[in-house]
Amino acid sequence: MEIGCKLIQSGPVPIFIVVVSSTSDFIRFSEIDLWQKFPDLFGNEILSYLFRAVSTDRFSDILINGVDVLPTDAVIYADCLEKALEYGGWPKTVMAFDPQFMKKAYKEVDSCIAEDDLIEIIKTYPTKITSEDGSKYTLTRLDRGDARATSGYDVNYGWWIPNDPWECLKMILIIARPSDDVLNIM
Repeated sequence: MEIGCKLIQSGPVPIFIVVVSSTSDFIRFSEIDLWQKFPDLFGNEILSYLFRAVSTDRFSDILINGVDVLPTDAVIYADCLEKALEYGGWPKTVMAFDPQFMKKAYKEVDSCIAEDDLIEIIKTYPTKITSEDGSKYTLTRLDRGDARATSGYDVNYGWWIPNDPWECLKMILIIARPSDDVLNIM
């Protein structure tokens, strides 16, 4: 599979169009591939980013808020670029975040935690789930009824941005196939 890349906007956050030669709905490449193929466009920093892909109809929300969710501190799911490419339809809008400005969407604590400490953590992670044996609490930002809170998806991929999303967002990639119309995105 061939990959082409062009920087279309440099600031405040760089926006790239990445065109892949594949016609398949399922493509695989990584941030390492972009870094190796386009060293003049992507610095080493790309190797440490977390990626989130969404439908291009969320593009304007990203440009307004720095992330596609409202409130901007809602739980998002992010991981390596290859995992993110499983989502978003075609063409895809992929956000690259610096994990230094993110926090995991859950905390696990011993159930013998001091009540004052537990109350303080629950201010940020309001849903408390007790382990089967009662020895641990999983505290999450997700609602109790959200199946991701107990499925491990929250643990593996759940994050939130506690402060300014613009500080966290490092680049946007519009990923398209040759047949995709990317001109209507912007």
